[in-house]
Parts: sequence; structure tokens; C-alpha cells
Amino acid sequence: MWALAVVARTFGVLPTVVARDLNEDPERLSLVCAEMLQYADAKTAYDQARDQNARNALVGSSRLAAEAEVNAFALAKERREAQKGPNGNA
Repeated sequence: MWALAVVARTFGVLPTVVARDLNEDPERLSLVCAEMLQYADAKTAYDQARDQNARNALVGSSRLAAEAEVNAFALAKERREAQKGPNGNA
């Protein structure tokens, strides 16, 4: 039931429309898309947080914000490693 409400709110449709859609879609793409949109909102909030305390509050209250933090650190690490030369120096 919760998933129906989330998808309905995300896409602005009635829960009955979502239920019908999910019955016809074995991959449950509406659920996947709704979660991706929620992640995008959490990532935006994380990126726009004023300081580390604000980010910590978001991460503590949202699983998706916690994922955004993990991904932000991983991306930063990849970028640092890509800037290093062949001998490991920047």
C-alpha cells in the first residue's frame, strides 16, 4: 500500500491508476522511477546543505541521503585518482 501512495503522489495520479499499472508491469518500473526521483531530491538536498552539520542531519534522517553521501565520497575519490599521474602523484 505504501508503494502505491508514494508512486501516486510522485506522478500525480490516483492509486487505482498505479495499481493497474503495477499489475501490467512485471518489472515495476513505476516503483523504480519513483525511487530514482526520490534519490535525486535527496542528492539535491545533500548537495545544497549549508554545512556538514546540515548534511549529517539529512543523512541521519534519510536512507537516500545516506546513499547520496556514500556516492558523493566515491565520486570525489574517483576524481582524485583520475587526476593522479601514472606514478600516483597529482
